Amino acid sequence: MAVLTRLLTIYVVYLLAAMSPGPAVFFVMRAAVASRRLGLRGALGVATGTTLWVGVAALGLAAALKSAPVFSRAIMGAGGLYFLHVAWRLAQGALARVETERGPRFAPRSAGAAYSQGLATNATNPGTALFFTGLLGLYHVELMPRGAQLAVYAGIPLLSCAWYGALAFAFSSARLSRAYMRLRRPLDAALAVLFLVLGVELLLSVRL
Repeated sequence: MAVLTRLLTIYVVYLLAAMSPGPAVFFVMRAAVASRRLGLRGALGVATGTTLWVGVAALGLAAALKSAPVFSRAIMGAGGLYFLHVAWRLAQGALARVETERGPRFAPRSAGAAYSQGLATNATNPGTALFFTGLLGLYHVELMPRGAQLAVYAGIPLLSCAWYGALAFAFSSARLSRAYMRLRRPLDAALAVLFLVLGVELLLSVRL
């Protein structure tokens, strides 16, 4: 796979995962309903958490590859299993007749609180680390040219800022919020298939 194709694929997979309903999406939604300013600060906090996990995943993957191939395979296998777990949860969401994910019980009361809560929402989720470890391992980012690696490590946080910032703007409008929620089930179904394929592909690559 060409470097540019791999880079664009990584971006698309990340964006599709970020768009799926989950804790970060529902936090930004709830903050944005309170006010657009709080939503944008919350989005920045979530993006900061994304940046931290991308760095952790990148360093962990590189260290594993240098130290022990067996450990590298274990990390990639864990990422593959997590992808399958995500696929299962998304499939459950697609089949559910009622919304099963819940956002925070209350919106943040200040811009600082919105940023802190957004950061905590993403930074305290270890599944995010497994997601990025699996994604980076699946497309062998460590073997890409330095410029392409930089595009991955810097591009994902920028995409995170763009997506969650746009989400804050969108969810400050009640009409757009309702329209998004109506698309939840078909979106979950499509993403379940995507992560099922990615998880199987990653697990098969570990066996090779």
